[in-house]
Amino acid sequence: MKKSLKLLLMFSLCLGVIMLCGCSGRSSDLYEGLDYDELVSLPDYSEYTVEPIKVNITDSKIDAEIDSRLESAGTEKEVTKGTVEKGDKVTISFKGTLEDGTTSDGMQSDSYPLTLGSGSMIDGFEEGIYGAKIGETLTLNLKFPDPYKNNEELSGKPVTFEIKVLNKLVKQKATLNEEFIKANSEAKTVDEYRKLIADELEKQEYKDIENNRKTELFQKIADNTEVKSVPDEIKEYEKTTCVEAYQKSCENYGITWDEFLEGMKMTQEEFDEQLETYAEEMGKYKMIAYAIADKEDVSVSQKEVIETLLSMTGADSEEAFEKSYGVTTEEYAKTFNSYGMKVSMLLDSSLQKIYERLSK
Repeated sequence: MKKSLKLLLMFSLCLGVIMLCGCSGRSSDLYEGLDYDELVSLPDYSEYTVEPIKVNITDSKIDAEIDSRLESAGTEKEVTKGTVEKGDKVTISFKGTLEDGTTSDGMQSDSYPLTLGSGSMIDGFEEGIYGAKIGETLTLNLKFPDPYKNNEELSGKPVTFEIKVLNKLVKQKATLNEEFIKANSEAKTVDEYRKLIADELEKQEYKDIENNRKTELFQKIADNTEVKSVPDEIKEYEKTTCVEAYQKSCENYGITWDEFLEGMKMTQEEFDEQLETYAEEMGKYKMIAYAIADKEDVSVSQKEVIETLLSMTGADSEEAFEKSYGVTTEEYAKTFNSYGMKVSMLLDSSLQKIYERLSK
């Protein structure tokens, strides 16, 4: 099972993007009807051990967290003097002129916000502003890319831009004072605030370590588990839902299947080969999760799935969810399960139960 994690990660990147964008109504209930005693041979993990969790919150960690929060709470100040560099948020005015002396829509603006280095302009535009003085007018002789998808008529044409940097926005860090502390916590003094931050960091670090331990626990169980066979219907199910996910992602991003394959640096044959391996490994992964859940007598109800779905989407109610996504939570939960939410809930509950038992 070791090689599976890399494969599952590669494919899950796309699946995660479109989990809430919709997919077929095909159900993943077929996993729930399998005889796991017959198909999956789990190791005796009752003899496994887990190390005690030790958390060490130092003053430097507290200082770093407070500094981060002060940065986040800072405000942007408009600066009209100095120079600008890559990464700066600036406001510019610009006008582009073609060789025949004409301009076109999108080639000029009196006040345009731009983050230098964002890559949102044509090649050479942002780079030409690096080091410019605020208030300075620049002349850049550039060329539109060929092809230029934003306006095919401009593809490959030379263009001269007159650009003026109007200002830049500089983030000013908030100050750690009584006003900030009261507005952002229940503390009243700096010492109380540092204690509060320390407690939060300790809880979060403990949780992170515990989650890592549970992941390691599952990996150890999986590495020592024998899955005798993955039913053909499961492999076909996983292949189909995965391809549908990628196709939906392509549709959402406005790219063709060939462009997707090019971005993945794969041929269709290579993709199909990886897909076969993925379906086999994903099937094994889910079957192991279900087998553990069976052994631990863990189940997840439809109500729990829906509650998790509402929490993940930020919907206040089932009615609000249906209004946003066009389907009921019950209908969507069945589809959502195919992308791993239910199996993740089962596995998390099972591992928590095992972990607590081994930690005693």
